[in-house]
Formats: sequence, C-alpha cells, structure tokens
Amino acid sequence: MQILRTFLCFFLLSQLCFGSTTLSLAQLPDGSIAPDFTATDISGVEHNLYDILDQGKKVILEFGATWSGPDWGYHTSGVLEGLHNTYGPDGTDELRIFFIESDDSTTAAELNGTGAYTVGDWVAVTSYPIIDDGEAIFNSYENSYYPTIYTVCPNRILTQSGQASTAQHLAIFQANDCAEPCLDPLACNYSLSTFNSDLVYSEGFESFNLGDYISSSADWRTWFGGDETAEDAQVSMDQAHEGMHSLHLFADVVTGGPMDVILTVGLDGGVYEASFWMFIPDGSSGYYNVQEDVAPGVGWALDVTFASSGDFQVVVDAVPVSAGTFPLGQWFEVHHLIDMDNDVIALTIDGVAGNPFPFDSPFGGINFFGFGDGETLGNYYIDDVYIGDVFDSAGENCLYPPGCQDVLAYNYDPAAGCDVECIYAGCTDDVACNYNSNAEVDDGSCLYTCFNCPGATDIFISEYCEGSGSNKGVEFYNPTNETINLGNYQLQRYSNGSSIASDWTQLMGSIEPHGTHVFINYENGDNGISTAVDPAMLAYGDQFDNPYPAPTYFNGNDALVLIKDDSTIVDIFGKVGEDPGLGWTNDSLNGFLDIETSATMVLTYNHTLRRKSQVLGGVTANPDVFNTLLEWDVFEVDDWSGLGWHLMSCEEELTGCTETSACNFEPDAVVEDNELCVFPGCQDSNALNFDSEAGCAGECIYLTYNCLSIGDEAWSDESVGLYPAMQQAMHGVPWSGEWVFNVPATVLEPQSGVSYGVHHVAWSEVDGLPDWVDSSEFTLGDLGASSQHCIAASGIPSAPMTHEIIASGEVFISIFGQEFSIGEQTYSAWLEVTENPNPIPGCMYGNAVNYVTFANVDNGSCLFAGCTDDNAGNFNPLATIDDGSCGEACDPENESMCTTDVNNDGFVNVGDLLLLLSEFGETCQ
Repeated sequence: MQILRTFLCFFLLSQLCFGSTTLSLAQLPDGSIAPDFTATDISGVEHNLYDILDQGKKVILEFGATWSGPDWGYHTSGVLEGLHNTYGPDGTDELRIFFIESDDSTTAAELNGTGAYTVGDWVAVTSYPIIDDGEAIFNSYENSYYPTIYTVCPNRILTQSGQASTAQHLAIFQANDCAEPCLDPLACNYSLSTFNSDLVYSEGFESFNLGDYISSSADWRTWFGGDETAEDAQVSMDQAHEGMHSLHLFADVVTGGPMDVILTVGLDGGVYEASFWMFIPDGSSGYYNVQEDVAPGVGWALDVTFASSGDFQVVVDAVPVSAGTFPLGQWFEVHHLIDMDNDVIALTIDGVAGNPFPFDSPFGGINFFGFGDGETLGNYYIDDVYIGDVFDSAGENCLYPPGCQDVLAYNYDPAAGCDVECIYAGCTDDVACNYNSNAEVDDGSCLYTCFNCPGATDIFISEYCEGSGSNKGVEFYNPTNETINLGNYQLQRYSNGSSIASDWTQLMGSIEPHGTHVFINYENGDNGISTAVDPAMLAYGDQFDNPYPAPTYFNGNDALVLIKDDSTIVDIFGKVGEDPGLGWTNDSLNGFLDIETSATMVLTYNHTLRRKSQVLGGVTANPDVFNTLLEWDVFEVDDWSGLGWHLMSCEEELTGCTETSACNFEPDAVVEDNELCVFPGCQDSNALNFDSEAGCAGECIYLTYNCLSIGDEAWSDESVGLYPAMQQAMHGVPWSGEWVFNVPATVLEPQSGVSYGVHHVAWSEVDGLPDWVDSSEFTLGDLGASSQHCIAASGIPSAPMTHEIIASGEVFISIFGQEFSIGEQTYSAWLEVTENPNPIPGCMYGNAVNYVTFANVDNGSCLFAGCTDDNAGNFNPLATIDDGSCGEACDPENESMCTTDVNNDGFVNVGDLLLLLSEFGETCQ
C-alpha cells in the first residue's frame, strides 16, 4: 500500500507532493456550490454542512491523508489552528474548520500516529473536528490530491483557498461576497433555513379556553358558516407543541367532514412565510389546502395529504408536484415560503425542502379540513401558526439560473449558474458494441458490426486536439469487448523532431469496452507564459496531465507515442525523429512536410483530428512518412464535440447466437453459430434450482419453511432447529401455522465447536405453545439424521405478546458408527402476536358460559347459567340461562338438608353467598 501511494505521488502529483500550491487538478472549480454532507467526527459529534452554513458560519474544509507529507507540513504550520482559535466557536464564532481524513484504507492508529501509514499524531495537533473515513466526501468534491482546502461561504459557494496564509484565508472568508445565505427560492443556492420576516399573524391557542370554538377568532371562519357546530374546530389539551393548547381537527367518516375551518389571510403580492406545527397520531391521517381567496372555494392553490403510512403528497391542479415522508405520533413543522412577485412557492415538511413549484395566485388562506388519505379517518392537531412578511428574501449572493452544466449532456445549458439533473445522449441499445449505460436519449449512434473486427485488440489514439493556446488533449479508444486497465500505458512526447522522448505521463484509470478516455492539458495560466485551458474543454476530461513539461504541451510538430508495459509501441501520431516545420501537411510531393506553398495545409496545427471509423488499431512502427489524411479526418480548431465518444466499424460479417431464448442472442448475426449460445438459469447457489452452467440470471426457486417442503434437498443446507424462526399472528384473528424441526446430517458439538454426524435426536418435548392454541399436532420420538418433522398449531390469539416455542431433546452424535450423547438441547422459534387496530367485541366476563378469551370490548352479550325460578330455593337472580339446577325451598322449622342456608331463612340464595364470602378466609374459634 505504501508503494502504491509513492507511485501515484511520483507519476501523477509530483509538484503537489512537494508542496506546490498553484496547481489544481479535477477538483470543483471556484464558484461551484459545495456538495452537502453529514458526517460524525472522531468525538462522536454529527455535523451537517448546510446546517452550519445556514447559521451564517463560514467553513474551511481541509481534505488530507495521514501519510501525506505536504498535508502534515501545512497542517502543523499553525495557520488553521490560529484561525480556529481566533474565529471559531471560542473566538468570534464566525468560522468552522474540519480536517477530513480522506483515505478510507487508513485506521485510527494512523490518526493517532502509531500506524504504518502516518507522518505524525494528527489527533494531538488538531483542536478542530476530525472526520475519519471521509473518502466519499473527498470524491463528491472531485478532489485528486492532498491537501485540498476549500473555504465555503454561507451562500454555499466554495473557493479553493489551498495552503494559504492566515491573511489570505481572512481575505476569502471575510470578503463581502462571502456573506449571508441566498434567500431567493428561484436561485440555485437558495437557503430556506435563515431569513428575516416581520410578523403578520401568529397563534399558539394559549389565549383560548379548553373547548373554545376557533370561529370565535376574527381571523378564522368555517367553510359554510356553521360557527360553533360540528363544522367548527375546538381548542384541545390532548396534544400541544408548546404550552398546553392546540387546535384539533378530525373527521366523522373517511370521506371527510363535517369539520372544516379556514385561517383567512388575504395577501396578493410580496414574499411571505407561512408555517404551522402538525401532529398526526398513529393510525390517523391529515390534510390541508391553500386557498386562492379569502372566500372559500374560489380556487385551490395546492393540496397536501398526509397518509397513515407516513407518506405525504403535494398536488397542484390535480398534478403531484412533491412527495416525501413525515413522522407519525410526533410534532413536525410545515413551512411555506410564498413568493407572489415571482409566482413560486417552496414547501418544507419536517425540515426537508422540496423543489420550488409555481404559485400564480393570491394567498387567500389555509383550509384545515377534517379529512385524511381517504382510507383512514382524518385526525390531527395544529399549533404555533405563523405568517411573516419576508423582507430580505433575495441577495447579491444568489446564483441564477439552474441548469445542466455538463457539456457532454444532451441538455447542457452554458448559461446555467448551478447544476441540476443532466440528460445524456448516446447509444441506448445494450446489445450494441458502443452501448452507453449512462445514455437516456438515443442519438442513433449504435453500432452492431464491430464485435469481431480483426485487429481491434488494443487501445489507440482516437482524437487529437491541437487547439488555441493551451487547449490541447488526446482521446484514447478501447475497441475490444474487455475493460482495459490504463495503469500499464504511458503517453510520450517527442518534441521538435527529437528521437528521444522529451516527457511522458503515466495513464490512470480504465476504459470500458468500446469506451473512451479523454486526456487533457491542465495549464491554469499562473506561470505567466501559457494561457489557461478553456473550462469548456476541461469538462470533457477523464484525466489531466502533469505540469509542464508534459506530453499535452505538444505543438503541431511534436510526435506522440502510446507505450504499453514500458516498451511495447501501441500507437504513434506523427513521425518520431522528424521535424516537419509548423506541422505535418497534405503536401505529398514534399513528404507531407511544411514546405510553404499556396496549396499546403498544415493539418496537425490548430486543428482537431479524429481517427477514421475504419481504423481498427494503432500504428506500431515509426512510419516512413506521416500522411495524416490516411487515418485522420480534419476539423476546425477548438472543435471538441467529438470528445467522449468514437465510432469504429468493420466489414466482417457478425457471427453469433440466433436462439432468441439465449442470454447472448444476437439479432444482427449474419453467420449462425448456436454453439456459442448460453441460456438463463438460477445463479443463486442457495436456491433449489441452482444451475452452475447458467449464462445469465433466470428464475430461482427457494426453500419455503413449511411442512409441505419436508424432504426437499435444500434442508441439508440448514442447521438444526425450528423453521421459520419468527411467525406473526394478530390478536383476535384466527391463526394457523407450522414449524419444521430440521435435523441435518451434521451438528456442532457445543463444547468443542467441532461438527459431527448426527446419529439421532430423542425429541422429548414442545414447550411454549400459547394457552389459546386449541389444536396442535406433532410426533415426539427418535428423529434420524437428515430428516424434518412438522409442528402444526392453530387458535385465536387472546392478547398481544411474543411467545417462545421450544423444542427439546437429547442429541446423539455418531463417532465411528457409535452414538454419543451431547446432552439435552433446546431449539427456539418465536410467535409474535401483534396488536389488533380494530375493536374485538364479545363477552369479557370469565364466569360467563360464552366468555370470549380474545375480546377487548365487552358488548353486553354475557350469559350466566343457574336457576332462573324465583320460587326455587336456589334461585340465582344473575342467571340468564336456566341450567336445570332449581330445587325446593327449605323449611326452617324442620330439620333441613340445606347446610348452606347460612341466614336460616329457609332458602339458599344470594344472601347466604354474601354472608359466606364475608367470612371467607377467617380463622374459626
């Protein structure tokens, strides 16, 4: 690993690794919007970049690696530590600094200075937060070297501040344009979290009494004018966001209503924020809409539905414009930023902002209707309603407009101020040789005749850009069906007729089959000699060249050679050892050299050249003359429209599989060769129908944990125990289920951990079946190896809870054919009885003849057995069913057989029972 890092440092970043601060490679350019991230530092504190920026703080991001000497040198210089102490949380509190260790292969030992790949104890010398394993953040900023240091302003725009001095850092983050967040919802870098507004209306319902109707407030009305009726909402103490009160909205039926109230607003023009807090209990749903007029029903600006699943949807003119999730059973904020000057609204629910959408009407009011998702009853609370007049919604720190900034994209917008989703064009047919998996629009470029082109065996130079100033680069093309690792290749330049390479650069990365790799000069103009490369050209780059001297500083008279494995020539552009003058020409009479004549055209200078499509490979021997037009088409200077793709074709007939059911069916095959066909099958070794010879994925069949699967071969892959491990039932709903007790061929002996063959299991007990199970079936006994046995049970669950079902038995292993006991073993599975959201009516009195064990709502249906004849001595006034037990009255004057006639009134009745119960449990003298 250390060798690899040294290698990369030497070949790719030589000046950077020696502390250069002027060169940048592929990182985000100044003026870009900083990608957001959430990360936890080594002290366990979570940080979100945008949250910090929205508080008005500036942020310095120091991307580094524990093994980077230049990073360590700057890190320990004291510049960032001094800034942190003076301007950080313990200073003026305007700045936050983070060290982001960006090599995920290093460990905490490296951070603490004790690992193999570190230059010191980073923790000991750093007082600001350290984020470890930050490679994903490093990549999101498109960084390519250590250290890379950015300053991010509250408007989310970044500047690469680099290894700057304290004064230079101050000049960046204290500049006027590194100020407050952008607050215009139309802008690319709009920030919702911080802006100022003047109060228009607020209501926390604390001035109301419990049960007051909201229509008693002049700012509220009911939809149809039914004040203090079922249409009106009342103040509640059931829930409250702050204080003790909130407004409770609910429906009587799932179709909504009758409760229906409106907070009237009546604004037309300007920028306003409108927010409220909402609470929707579990199992309920909610709804509100924004009205276009203070009079109800004139128009609906938007509708928002909160479903009982925890999902919400925003609809405008019957078209969904936004969706997301919200927390059930807890308060969450609903926030609107309504810009009626620009006809746009931004809606944030539970802190998550959706994309702005049109709002082209006045702000009439907010309608809270007793409705929900149409499947469950609407039932919700609102609290802390606020409407404010925003007085600084825009600013000089906003970027306009949003658009695709990738010049390779189909919808590239050169005027875009920030990046939004890009759409890419290319070949979208996945059987074509130049299929582009990133393409969303087919541009008609698909080729089907290049799979078996003879000679197309290695990469070659497919485009040569000798543009104005420093706009120079080359493109490499992979004509094969295999991904090629570029680590084995280097590009050499032979300058001004030299026969010895003047400079060279190791290529890096890889090229997908029939893909390209664009290699571009990265001159930034800081040397005062060369101009900077056009950013539009840079956008095509897959790799950027080293600083001067390097191959992409070529002119039209320099030869280029592509080398593989240090010595093998893969391709040659130009002629090594020949100085053609200004460049190679179309003048065949003069050996294509630049001998000035009126008919001469210099082709390799101030032109873009593209390899002809019939060229299948590179030039591997230095040519006698370089006739450019034999293999190259000529285009105008600074024409980069061909970068990133290349077309190659050949005339050989395509041979392939013509079986339509095959994985590699080739619809354009001219020569049929069905011996090449491979067919789909199940490629999952865990499936019952696994096919090791399958050519592509097909349907898989898996073991099901029920008694019907007993005997399937797949059971041999399962360990001993009960399957499935978990089943579910619902309180009050009839349930039936099965477990399979699997006894495999081998079992782990628990003391040694060694696997032995199973002789048999003496299955002795099943425990834990719930007492509400009224039917169960299983057969205890000796169970042989590689066998399965069924446990079936059914009943109606009487209460929510989790039951552990345990199968017990003595396990015997086989050693040289003899049985040895490893003791009593238990194997568990679980049956979870969940809550029933619906009422379960029935008799809940345990002594009743029709007692329902699983009922949770007594419906008054209980029946009690006893004597119902009031003339009988044992008449029971509580009995509702006569059980035939009535007997004659006892005569107190005569000797009676009624031993339980405690009060001696001649009858055995409830009075005797009460006397008996009053003395029950006492000690008699």
